[in-house]
Amino acid sequence: MNIYVDDSTGKYYSWDGSKFVEYSNSSNSQPTIGSHGDENITNAEEEERQKKIDQEEKENPNLNKDIKSDSDRVKDITQKMADKETADKMDSDRIRVNQRERERQKAAARKNASNYKGNKAGLTKFKADFSKFIKNEVAEVEQATWSRLNRRYTDTPFIMQGTRREENSSIPSVRIYFDHSGSWVEEKIRDGKQVIESIVKEYVNKKKLKVEILYFGNRVSENPDDTGGGTKGQPIMDNIKQYKPDNVIIMTDSDIGDLTSTTVVKGGVFLLFKGGISVNLQQNIRGKKITRSYEI
Repeated sequence: MNIYVDDSTGKYYSWDGSKFVEYSNSSNSQPTIGSHGDENITNAEEEERQKKIDQEEKENPNLNKDIKSDSDRVKDITQKMADKETADKMDSDRIRVNQRERERQKAAARKNASNYKGNKAGLTKFKADFSKFIKNEVAEVEQATWSRLNRRYTDTPFIMQGTRREENSSIPSVRIYFDHSGSWVEEKIRDGKQVIESIVKEYVNKKKLKVEILYFGNRVSENPDDTGGGTKGQPIMDNIKQYKPDNVIIMTDSDIGDLTSTTVVKGGVFLLFKGGISVNLQQNIRGKKITRSYEI
């Protein structure tokens, strides 16, 4: 037996084959939850709901499309918010990196500035200039060769040598004249030794430079305890003229004043003064490639 319910009145009906018959509210035959009649009622409700849905779709065919569009818009908005959050984070990270880089540059600038204060400035400048000079001395050179012909004569009846770049096989040398007169007190000697130690560490130990150290007072000697008294420049000039060193470093103070003629060195001349500058020395020695003076 099929049971139906009228949603508007809440009354139950059965179909006897020709018409609906109303069930009495007091009837014991009224279906209970879980009975066969209840299942039919549920089916009827479901059919009614489906009819309403079908009717709404007929009246509004874009309903599902609108619902889908709303969903897509929500997804788009969510994605844009996520993208903006990612972009903001990237901008924040970029700002932090730029700040760290600026702080690093400022710290380096402060360090460089401190290197050029007082006597330290001259020593730092000397190291920079000397390093550049030595680097240029050992740089590659062009050598003529028949293994590579000169292209400029390709369309001519002439055959000319070309060139090739080769590393300079010669190691530059420098002779250091180290003041050991009475005016060079312990502090000056200590600073002078530091200069020599830095040159040995940076260049000699790496086989980039040959160094010879001589000491002087009123004479030049290989023995620091055999330089005599006083400070004379002429013994240095005589030694340079005799042995013709490629490059020269002289470490002294302001006491040299006996020079009357100019001595020329074929390479570079670097004058390092501690405790005053000797203008007389500056005016009477020069290098063909470079001449520099520093207070250290």
